[in-house]
Amino acid sequence: MSSSNSLLWLKYAGIPSYEDIYSKKDFYAFKCKKYAYWKDVHSSKNSKDLLLECFESLKSDEDLTLEQFEEIQQSWEKVQRWKKDKEKLSIEPDKAKLFIKLESQCQAGSVNSNFLLPYIKEFNFTPPNNEEEVDVIWLSFLAKVLDNFLSEVNIVPLNALEVDPREYNSYIDFVDYKVSAIYDYLGYSLGDYESGAAILTILSDLEIDSDKKWIEVDVTKEIKTENSPSILFQEDDASQFILFRTSMDNMSIVINPKHPLFSSNELLSNTQVRLFIEVLGQAAKDNIGDIDKIQDFINNVGSRLRLALKSKKKNAQR
Repeated sequence: MSSSNSLLWLKYAGIPSYEDIYSKKDFYAFKCKKYAYWKDVHSSKNSKDLLLECFESLKSDEDLTLEQFEEIQQSWEKVQRWKKDKEKLSIEPDKAKLFIKLESQCQAGSVNSNFLLPYIKEFNFTPPNNEEEVDVIWLSFLAKVLDNFLSEVNIVPLNALEVDPREYNSYIDFVDYKVSAIYDYLGYSLGDYESGAAILTILSDLEIDSDKKWIEVDVTKEIKTENSPSILFQEDDASQFILFRTSMDNMSIVINPKHPLFSSNELLSNTQVRLFIEVLGQAAKDNIGDIDKIQDFINNVGSRLRLALKSKKKNAQR
């Protein structure tokens, strides 16, 4: 077993959590029995037996074991793949919206130290004097965006805990404790760990890169709300074009490299194209009150471009 298999519901859309399963036991019992006889979605030679055990446990109103829950996670993940690629199941499932937000924030922070400032300003840091203090700043940023994510996904064990952050040595230790509570709830124990280790563990299990690409940050710098938008890359359904994401007075422009317009690496590396995208993002930021209308317009442009490129490709093949 791998703890990452217990967290698939946090990463992908369409995969049930413990709470989802227990709230609709009959439905998921039926699905487990159905998938038990569908070899394409099995993750091991024991999958059939495990899924049938899940069926029996749910029908008998018994708690699922960790092994059974992880089998459901892996089977449902393969079902999501099957919906996209019925032969090879080679296409990654759609990522959950909140996960995409977390992944994008970590990616933006890893390449631009200025992106961290609005998140960490409440911690009143002194200027870092060595690499260790810079790492503390980076961990504090990761703790903040992860804590926001965990609050938004509304995890039951966290809601049930009365946790006072003042009881912990640092905000990092506070978030470590919350992450440990999730693993304990799922059936894993992280044991004793260094400060920040639990945070890095869950990010690793979610396959989010937690390495920073910069070596220093000036925390004395004036925190401005008018930061230049960051350009990020996030694979999505081919119909998606460009998305605008706002958080903590920052804006990210998320480009989908699977859209036909961006299928060429040369296009994405073109300076003029990147400048145009940056200007587009800044215009969206300057008109944040109409961001939904702007996003709808961009979605329409993306759809029209996709159809035009598809038509052009068909004509070229004739």
